[in-house]
Amino acid sequence: MLELVPIPEDRTGLRALLAGSVRDRGIPGEDPMEMLTAVEQAFGRPDPPARLARDGGRTVGMVVWNSATPIGVGVALAYLEPPRNDAATYRELLDRNRELVGPVPFVSGPLVGLTRREERELFTSLGYTPFARLEMRRSLAEPLPPPREPVPGLRSARLDDEPRLIPLQAAAYDRHFDRYLFFNDPDPMRDAELQMHEVFGGVHGEFRPDVSTVVEASGAIRAACLVVHRSYGPLIVDVMVDPPLRGRGLARAALVGSLERLRAAGDPSVALNVTVGNAPAIRLYERVGFRSSIGPSQDWYDPAIVPTAPGAAYDGPAASGGSAARTSGE
Repeated sequence: MLELVPIPEDRTGLRALLAGSVRDRGIPGEDPMEMLTAVEQAFGRPDPPARLARDGGRTVGMVVWNSATPIGVGVALAYLEPPRNDAATYRELLDRNRELVGPVPFVSGPLVGLTRREERELFTSLGYTPFARLEMRRSLAEPLPPPREPVPGLRSARLDDEPRLIPLQAAAYDRHFDRYLFFNDPDPMRDAELQMHEVFGGVHGEFRPDVSTVVEASGAIRAACLVVHRSYGPLIVDVMVDPPLRGRGLARAALVGSLERLRAAGDPSVALNVTVGNAPAIRLYERVGFRSSIGPSQDWYDPAIVPTAPGAAYDGPAASGGSAARTSGE
């Protein structure tokens, strides 16, 4: 019988286990060292968001969590070493985890050792439904898309824009699946406030106002493209537009404005992440030169906890893997 135990202070052998979990995932395009570093940083906290899985005193795997949210604690990594990485033992691992942390709205895949069919059968039996995310990247050495009509009010972002972006963020992601991927508070305005504070505060990487853009009109911010800097370079963490103004090209203007500023700053490329099935978002990105670079991922959500589906009525935002990279359409 599996038991989940705290990460010991003596972490000898932990890196080998982590390295095995990252190596065995074998996701094309995924940077194993980057993921390993992120997990190790989490283990550096006083109370790491993880547990070792042990059977008879022998470590056979681990489970790593995302931050707790009002709807539960997502599983960032569930891993079992061979020969224990079979469907029955994974079920036991996930059951022990839910007993420990309570509701689990999201679980990241893949589960090492299982075929896609075995993984689907396991998660379906546990009440989960698949969704996927995709990284897209654009070289800034390539020509930028030709300009359309000038958009009045387009400018670089400022640090004092943070509170003014809160109403836009709340409206852009209202009642949408992607809000739950980065959920902080059940009140939409408070949730938007916390998410903007995370972006401006560097939670997802150093915020770069010089290459971020907003579109201001009638005294309010109506669209925005927000960029942070991560270890691999710039990452677009939010592209959003006020819902009544969709279809007017404001999201495109903000996005292209950021691309122009990134290019002028000497950045060679830029990445973003999008939920598969978000056709308007992917269409916008492809039109300005983004192409698929990593993924799609293999992830799972519990529809009993998350009240909206990732592919339903996609006139809203798209989500990121690892940070709040989203778009609310053009």
